[in-house]
Amino acid sequence: MLAAADVNTGEWHQFTEKNTAFSDLHQAALSSGSIPGVFPPQVWNGTAYMDGGTIWNINIDGAIKGCMEKGFAEEEIVLDIALCYYYAVDTEPAVSKNAFSNYMENTHIRMFYSGITNTYEEMQAYPKVNFRYYMMNTHPALGLKMLDFETSNTWPLQEWGRADAAAAVAAGPGVGFQAVKNWQENVGNVKDKFAHFGDYYRHHTQI
Repeated sequence: MLAAADVNTGEWHQFTEKNTAFSDLHQAALSSGSIPGVFPPQVWNGTAYMDGGTIWNINIDGAIKGCMEKGFAEEEIVLDIALCYYYAVDTEPAVSKNAFSNYMENTHIRMFYSGITNTYEEMQAYPKVNFRYYMMNTHPALGLKMLDFETSNTWPLQEWGRADAAAAVAAGPGVGFQAVKNWQENVGNVKDKFAHFGDYYRHHTQI
């Protein structure tokens, strides 16, 4: 399942095996990853598409419904989330004349406020689903670093990602998702004790 945003209407569009031939998968991937200001919109089948993350970054709902459509009961579904991101936001964001830098700063802020809420709401909507491992990258590539594909940049990210995933698994099933729940419900006034969810996540999972 891949998702993109219709540039003209702002509607969210999902590409699945039901509406997209395997031979068109590359076109769906290009449409899903066309970040505004970095890559041009993909014109395909008479529609212009851009990065689906401009509307909805983590499509948990689509994953769960996809399993249910295949006949699995809610309690049979196991869901893991691996984020190549670290939820934190600058209190004084940098002002730049670079359009891409401003776009990424806006995306960073939006993801901080909507990403955790999105996950929490899906946990409430599907209480029987086994929300197992919530893994967060503690050394993310942000801004222009996201477009740096040199080994000197990507290899350390791979190593950190594997270490973060291993730590999340070692912490135990449900621990990361419990951190999301605690943060949203402000259990024990965690929002007063930790500046960002990422900081609390690392404390809660002992990463």
